[in-house]
Amino acid sequence: MQVLSISAVLRLLLNEWDFIGVRDLSAHDDEYDCLVGPLMARLMAGANADEVAAFLGDDIEGHFGLRPTDIDIAGFAARAVAWWRGDRPRLGQGPRLISGR
Repeated sequence: MQVLSISAVLRLLLNEWDFIGVRDLSAHDDEYDCLVGPLMARLMAGANADEVAAFLGDDIEGHFGLRPTDIDIAGFAARAVAWWRGDRPRLGQGPRLISGR
């Protein structure tokens, strides 16, 4: 159950970040689902913000065809790692997003 909660929060974080800008145009919540599993695996392995940013930059360029320099990847990576290390939901609690962008 906890893994489902973690993946759901990562999905929410990615959808809120919405680096390709389609969230308001689409009724679908799955645009960034291809990033959830690999991102969760890196966080679970103890990746730091630089390692997460490197992964995201490669994937954003290779999969989405966007230039990573045009996107605040470092900011999102820092936010994801901070959430993982401190604000991750515990069993019996709902997901809690860190405040701010």
